[in-house]
Amino acid sequence: MKANSKTLNLTLSALFIALIIIAGTVLNIKLPGNLPNLSTQFFFCALAGVFLGSKLGGASVLIYVIIGLCGLPVFTQGGGIYYVFKPSFGYIVGYIFCALIMGYAAQKWGDRFVPLLIAAFISLFVLYTFGTVYLYLILNLYLNVDTDVFKALQMGVLPFVITDSIWCVLIAVCGSRLKRLIIKTNKQ
Repeated sequence: MKANSKTLNLTLSALFIALIIIAGTVLNIKLPGNLPNLSTQFFFCALAGVFLGSKLGGASVLIYVIIGLCGLPVFTQGGGIYYVFKPSFGYIVGYIFCALIMGYAAQKWGDRFVPLLIAAFISLFVLYTFGTVYLYLILNLYLNVDTDVFKALQMGVLPFVITDSIWCVLIAVCGSRLKRLIIKTNKQ
């Protein structure tokens, strides 16, 4: 029984890594300038946490990041170690914490909608924090673009708040309903 569980976890981990790659390379909308692309990566990173748990979900997203930093073009604008100098890299790091937070919430509260919704908004806040701070630092310290914190928030948060809030609701809906379905199926 444990061997099947390990195989299932590895399979789900690989599936979520693939979904995150597809979300970043195919299911994204390029925005002008230095703005991060609009993508479904947040959705799939959070669901990786919900279905795989905190450790395996976080590890899966970390593997995605490592694959991209090794040079495979899995990020929205390619891949490679130089990607750490892109203004959007902070969001990629934030995805790891999204999976960790959502995994913790799912482990603690299971398939309950409201706790998953709250956790989704908390993970979004953490994602925005990592992304905006990194955006601010890269623009000011590396690219020498004089940017204040408010301008970084305008670039890295405001264009995405509405769509990301919708993702939070969808994460909670999908997470709670699909987890119930999986639990129900496993009992039969």
